[in-house]
Amino acid sequence: MEAIDQVKFEEEAMPIDVLCDGCEREITVGETAYVDKEEGLIYCESCAHNKSEN
Repeated sequence: MEAIDQVKFEEEAMPIDVLCDGCEREITVGETAYVDKEEGLIYCESCAHNKSEN
């Protein structure tokens, strides 16, 4: 059986307001977001935490 890699996120302070790709919550300028570089998606802290546990 192969091990499945967990999703890896990079923390970034947002230069503009964006929406979380998980829950659509607004992430405001300067707030930390979690970027999945492979998928090109941006998540709030809550959604990134949930995705990394699955």
